[in-house]
Amino acid sequence: LGSRDAKMNTVKERFAAVPHVESVAACFAPPASNSSWNTSLRFDNRTENEIFSVSLRAGDEDYINTFDIPLIAGRNLQPSDTVREFLVNETFLSKLNLSPQEILGKTMTTNGSWTGPVVGVVKDFHDQSLHSDIRPVFLTTVKETYWYFAVKIDLEDSRTTLASLEKIWSETYPELLYEYDFVDAMAAEFYETEET
Repeated sequence: LGSRDAKMNTVKERFAAVPHVESVAACFAPPASNSSWNTSLRFDNRTENEIFSVSLRAGDEDYINTFDIPLIAGRNLQPSDTVREFLVNETFLSKLNLSPQEILGKTMTTNGSWTGPVVGVVKDFHDQSLHSDIRPVFLTTVKETYWYFAVKIDLEDSRTTLASLEKIWSETYPELLYEYDFVDAMAAEFYETEET
């Protein structure tokens, strides 16, 4: 992201209007990433933190659609710049020994002061490489942690699409370098040792 002010919203809207762009999300990191943010969790009305830590995947309301993360219970996050509600994964449920129906509507507090209800459950996904077990993950909207735009494109005419995105970026942030990566290339970094 070039900034977290009104320009961010403008860039997202303009990116989304480019032909062959399917969806755009602002986020902390892709679902599987070396960027890791682990924190404590206090669930419901319990007085103590849980004995396990949870992994944050922050993103706006378009995150799960952009990365094709299936929602298996409840609903998606509502648009917000601050933490108001949470999505959790199946492993999160298993750590608490709860069903999707039992967790919906329950309150959780994480990262010290982020509090809100659990509104949905997503299917498990690997948040790190396949060398690691799937960890308990929560997703929420927290604008100050967004570092990237995730842009899902149809690869039919990727050269033109990428050039259009670069033009929008350069018009909005002429002083900042435009740079992008493909998610599959980022995931490949997990397995450089095996490739070698």
